[in-house]
Amino acid sequence: MGGHITVASLELRPGLYQGGLSECGLVDGIGIADYLMAYTAAAELISGVPILEAPDRQAFGPLLEGVLRALGMPGSYTARGRQFDSVVKYLMGADRAGNDLPLRLQGLRPRYLLNLMHRPKDVENEPNPGLRAASTAHIRYRIDPGLGLTEEELNARVRRIHPVGDARSPTANPVYAERTGRLTVPLLTLHETGDAWVPLSLEQSYKRRTIMAGTDRLLVQRGVRASSHCGVDGGTRTQAFDDLVAWIERGVRPDGEDLLAADLSRIGLKWTPYLHPEDPLAARR
Repeated sequence: MGGHITVASLELRPGLYQGGLSECGLVDGIGIADYLMAYTAAAELISGVPILEAPDRQAFGPLLEGVLRALGMPGSYTARGRQFDSVVKYLMGADRAGNDLPLRLQGLRPRYLLNLMHRPKDVENEPNPGLRAASTAHIRYRIDPGLGLTEEELNARVRRIHPVGDARSPTANPVYAERTGRLTVPLLTLHETGDAWVPLSLEQSYKRRTIMAGTDRLLVQRGVRASSHCGVDGGTRTQAFDDLVAWIERGVRPDGEDLLAADLSRIGLKWTPYLHPEDPLAARR
């Protein structure tokens, strides 16, 4: 199942499931809305185009042309576009040393404009629960040095988005509340490294939640070196399911990898049957 459904089900219905397998990455629930809003707010600040002030979708579309002129596109960025791409690199899950995730740019190209979100002025009455619950208040933006914009400036100037009312309330709307990491049964996840729609950073965030909850022993995560979303190879998926069954039935905890490691340059090699031609390790394998 998709990550949001899987993890929400495991956390909100303890005792109902024996385990979970997530292939499509959205394990940190409402974190996807936070990521997309953080992405949009960064694009607004760096491009200078007030896309979060668009009164409606008709006005929003033409503003994207201004964003493109200011930032360029992946592979043909302007100077401000290079600033934005550096911010996005960290939003998607770059390691502590600032190393890029494998195939991130390849995954970003088709999502580059699609990730920019229109936030209605009347968000109180917005039917989309993700838009109502989105928050960037907790986002600490990062950017590489030497690009003409410091982290201090970025975090001080970027527009902050706050959730509406009880949109993130575990009582009023538990599925769209923040996840707790309180697993009671095994969870195995697969995640493509270059997925720019549902980034690897959501896996990292959920891992931190399980560490805080003391349940990280019940979480095994595996990266797949690909730029797709929900495009994991069938053999990799089958192996994951068999490994989960063995974990549940025989207590054999399967191998995974540390997605919070200081160096993620070799992430996913064990779970990727063939490397993309543009993978930085393709020529060396």
